[in-house]
Amino acid sequence: MSLFPALLCRGRFRVTLTTALAALALTFTPTAQATTPAAAPTALARTATTGCTTLKTPARGAMPRFMSAISRKNEGFRQYVGGFLIKVLWRDIERTPGVYDVTNIDRQIAYAAASGLDVRLLVLAGTSAPTDVKSIGGAPIPFFDHDQRIETTIGRFWLPAYQQRWQALQRALATAYDGNPLVKEVNISGTGLISAEVMLTMPKDVIPSLKITNAESMAAAGVTEPLRRSALDADIAFMQDTWTTTHTTLFANVYMPIGATATIATTREIISATHARKPGHTVFGHTGASSGVLAGTTMKHMKDLYLWWEANGMPYMLQTQTYHGGWTNEGVGDLAEVLQWAAAHHAMSVELPRDWQFDAAALAVLKDVNVALAANAAPFAAVSIGC
Repeated sequence: MSLFPALLCRGRFRVTLTTALAALALTFTPTAQATTPAAAPTALARTATTGCTTLKTPARGAMPRFMSAISRKNEGFRQYVGGFLIKVLWRDIERTPGVYDVTNIDRQIAYAAASGLDVRLLVLAGTSAPTDVKSIGGAPIPFFDHDQRIETTIGRFWLPAYQQRWQALQRALATAYDGNPLVKEVNISGTGLISAEVMLTMPKDVIPSLKITNAESMAAAGVTEPLRRSALDADIAFMQDTWTTTHTTLFANVYMPIGATATIATTREIISATHARKPGHTVFGHTGASSGVLAGTTMKHMKDLYLWWEANGMPYMLQTQTYHGGWTNEGVGDLAEVLQWAAAHHAMSVELPRDWQFDAAALAVLKDVNVALAANAAPFAAVSIGC
């Protein structure tokens, strides 16, 4: 059932901020693309929105990456989790400019409500942006998606006109869901290229048909590191200010600058600035947790990052690698070990790999892990900002 039954037309709604907002009557009309776009925020140091707001509890417990892992024929596994991820593609939500189809989101939130579960909302941009958005400022940019192993395209995410379209979508979603107590977190993903991993650019991946790298393709389209970084900082600030009661989630990886060497120092600098701007608002996360990471045999900087979050009282979550590979081709290893480590080291949630339901060792510890993860999230419940 939709949140807005009176105004939905075939699962779509148009949103404008009107006096009907208070009654959740969203009557939105799309804003015409400005010929001279307003300047976007360019630094995390800019002043945060004033006013007193109180945040919800962050997402808690083990979380499948798909609702289907705990619904229908898999409902018996619902007892092992604290919530799940709602992942949608920008192009599926906005098939017509300014018209947002939230049917899929509503359906999954309804399931969460019936099941007493938390949700984290993720809208994928980058390769998943609508074609007209990808075409802002020029033809879509060729890009190789190493997760799907396909040639695809991205848009000029650093342009103000692109950012305005993303921001219009996020304002509409915040109007609909920021007040929903089940929507605990929303990913910061507006500058992500193939995922919500906004610190990665996959610069060395080769586009087979063109025989050039992703970095060369982006450079030819006009992006520079200052433009990319400005867009990332702007999206972080915008999301923190737009989702006033819902925690934002920022995935952290070793930062890959345009045209320079990847560095964990920049990762920490971005995290520190984000946390300082609105302490407690943003939940930090890593998308490659595994036994190898915990043992220090792969992605050696990342375990140190987890411990740094813990030592500095920053809210954080983990997403595991898959069982059969992932970016390092090593896989998650012992999922039960990863879950127990996360629970013991103050993580609040863990996104599970596909097929976790068939891991007997993980199932044996999940209920206790969920209790511990929920306890870890308690200090970040009802955090007040600007009061």
